[in-house]
Order: sequence, then structure tokens, then C-alpha cells
Amino acid sequence: MAKLRYVQDVTKLKAAMEARASGGGLKNTVQTLRAFYETDPEIVAALLPKPLAPTSASRILIQFSHVEMRPTPDNVVVSAAMTVGVEATYKGRTGWYVLAMPMGGEFVVISGRERFGEPKKLADVKFTNDGDRLHVTCTRNGVAFVELEGRIGESLGAKKFTENLFCYKAMPGIDNGFGFDGDVFLTQLNWARDWDLHHVVDGGVVTLRESASDPLVDVPVRKLLKMEYSEGRSITGGEILEKVPGEWLQPFWFGRYDDNPTGGVEIALASEAVLQDA
Repeated sequence: MAKLRYVQDVTKLKAAMEARASGGGLKNTVQTLRAFYETDPEIVAALLPKPLAPTSASRILIQFSHVEMRPTPDNVVVSAAMTVGVEATYKGRTGWYVLAMPMGGEFVVISGRERFGEPKKLADVKFTNDGDRLHVTCTRNGVAFVELEGRIGESLGAKKFTENLFCYKAMPGIDNGFGFDGDVFLTQLNWARDWDLHHVVDGGVVTLRESASDPLVDVPVRKLLKMEYSEGRSITGGEILEKVPGEWLQPFWFGRYDDNPTGGVEIALASEAVLQDA
């Protein structure tokens, strides 16, 4: 008998996947530093593909995580990751539209993109916990375009909740990369959090730096609302919400690649109009 591992036994494969799903999804152990800030409402409105809509808060989430994932009981994958979310609503549900999700490790990038539609990219993510001092950076193409720092403060006790994130799952067109081959889906990620430790972070600082391939500096920090640190577990899963027209997603698709062919769009800000009138 010869073994060929490029081809799988579908019956065994299906049973293994069903067993994993019945256990509640992919289980992770996580250290997390999260910053919440306000930006301009006009920018938030422009960032969201239909059918997502902005909330009244104009909030952005930057989350750094040091993750130990367990795809199987005897397999542990360690990765540091960053997620940038834009607060949004979908048919009465509030969640975070995933604007960016850079992380270390090709396995987690490929699996997240293909299965959930997560806009993952390879990056050098550093998560440093030195006593009560926290310092995290995300570097791509030689630029540390995001940096958070602060000091672990007051305990908020344990916390359990489920968090929803919105992504788009699609296959780019084969002919010239414009448009999509097949259906485009709006997906929802369901992250069940079970935090043993949950703390306020004092003296929090968010630094955004210019990067042509990761232009988060275009979503400026107008007011830092809070920063928090947590340790615990997370169970991740997802679902398809609906099929959407490809033209709804096309203007936002280039953010998945280091490609900015038109340099973006111009957004008129109410705050600028007030300054001009003053």
C-alpha cells in the first residue's frame, strides 16, 4: 500500500471536522490588549461596505493578542495578531467590521482568509508584557504602523461575553483581478470570550504611523476612550449572513493586498468645515 497525503479520506475528514464543531469551535488561550477610540463619523461611514451601517459612536477597536490555538488536542499553534475593527450594525446586530487583521504565521493567515473571509496579512506583531508594563507593535514592510503602550491598572474582575465581527468572503476575478468570480458573502465571526483577568490600562497611548500599504493613519484618533488588558480563553466560529452584490465590496477589496492604485478617496469632514468658518 502507498500513502498519498495530498489526497484525504473524505469520510474521515468530515468526521474530524464535525467532531471539532461539536466541541464548540476552535479553542484559544489569549492575552489581549485592546484600545477603543473615536474618529470622525464621516470616515466611519465611508469605511463600511453595504449592507453594514455606522453606529452613533464612530468607534474604532485596535486589538493585539498573543494566541495559543489548538486545531487539534495535540497541536498548538502560537501566534501574535492584531485586529482593527470599525463599529457597525447589521439588521439590529452591533459588531465590528474587520478593517485589518495582520498577524504572524502563514497557517493562520491562509485558514482565516479562505474559511471566514478575514482580511489577514503576514506581519511582525510584537506583544511585550513586562511586569505591569505593556508594549505592542505591528510592523509590515519595515514600518511599525501601529503601537500601543500602557500600564496594567485596576482589576475589573472576570468577564464572559460573545463578540461579533463582520467580514466579506469572495474570490477575485481571474481575468484582471477586478470584480469577483462567484458569490460574495457577508460573514459574521462569533468570538466567545471567557476572561479570568480583565484590567483597566492606565496611561494608554496609541501611535499610528504613515504606511502606504497599511494606511490606518487615515483613521485618526480623535479621542482615546479606554484601553484594557485581559487573559483567558476564546472560542471562535462563524456564519454566513447573506450574499451581497460584488460592486458593494469592490471599492474596499484592495485593502486586502499591498496595492493602492488610485490613492483612495477624498472625505469631507464636518470638523474641517467648522475650522474654515471660524
